[in-house]
Amino acid sequence: MLNNDLSDTAARAECKRLLIVISSQRSHQNRWFSQDSSGTVEFDENSAFAMGMNALFRYARGEAVPPAIVMDFLDDLLKLMFCGLANNTMALPPFKRMSDRPWAVAWRLAELRLAFEGHEFMDASQLAHLLGVPQNNISTQLVDAGYEPDQPIPEAFLKDVYNTLKNISQNQD
Repeated sequence: MLNNDLSDTAARAECKRLLIVISSQRSHQNRWFSQDSSGTVEFDENSAFAMGMNALFRYARGEAVPPAIVMDFLDDLLKLMFCGLANNTMALPPFKRMSDRPWAVAWRLAELRLAFEGHEFMDASQLAHLLGVPQNNISTQLVDAGYEPDQPIPEAFLKDVYNTLKNISQNQD
């Protein structure tokens, strides 16, 4: 079930929640290097992290946000997610476990919008991975819509998926 809150308030709450993870990472690293500082990262509304999260949520909602800002933020968030795979205290939980979190819903919507607005190549396996569904489901939908499942997904199809996901996330109660 998707979390339907893609508001700026939700973006701020997700920043604060992710900062707890980041603080844990820093604390662990500081202990490893025998540093005394706690590693706590305080929320700052004017930080690049908070502004990037707001940009992600706004772009996902369909607002006018420069795509370069969103792509840069997603790249950095991806690095954060995978920086500590060897130690659970240093990595965010797997995307699949957090797939209903507002930031994950915003990420999916932003990736879809980036693909069809930027005329980027996306195939059925990539879309299936992004949506967390079997590739066969995407291939079947492509065939039903009159498209080849082994070709790059047409922008119109990606736009329809984006609009459907956006509507689902906004209309859930």
